[in-house]
Amino acid sequence: MTTNTEDFREGDLVEAHKGKRIVTDEVTRTSNGQLYLGPATDGWALHWYRENGFELELLDRPEPELPTDNGAYYDRHGRPWSLVDGAWYYGGKRWAPTDITDYAPFTRLEPVQETAKRVLDWVDDQEWPLGTRLVDILDTTRKKFNA
Repeated sequence: MTTNTEDFREGDLVEAHKGKRIVTDEVTRTSNGQLYLGPATDGWALHWYRENGFELELLDRPEPELPTDNGAYYDRHGRPWSLVDGAWYYGGKRWAPTDITDYAPFTRLEPVQETAKRVLDWVDDQEWPLGTRLVDILDTTRKKFNA
């Protein structure tokens, strides 16, 4: 049992209970990173349960899918890792894939040129109505890429 919401990840099956009240659902994450028990539109944030005296228990955690492409990555805590030919490195040490699942999900860092190309290709692929202002195109693009 735990009441620390940092112990949970998106996709975990969690039970919150207080007396006879029991809520069991999957943990979801909102676009701003907040964790919810159940869909964010229907559920409550995990911290609400903690602040209101609920015990939180991890019932099941799906095995995370790990990246396979060589490159630089950030883990779920924002720490930098490297993946080279299937070997994971952090802090100058090689880690076995089975030892890094608690740090997932991983976000791949890409060179600026790759990011710029991806964004420009997306903008180019859109069918913008004739007369669309540049400021509207930029605003839509910022929303699409969370920039």
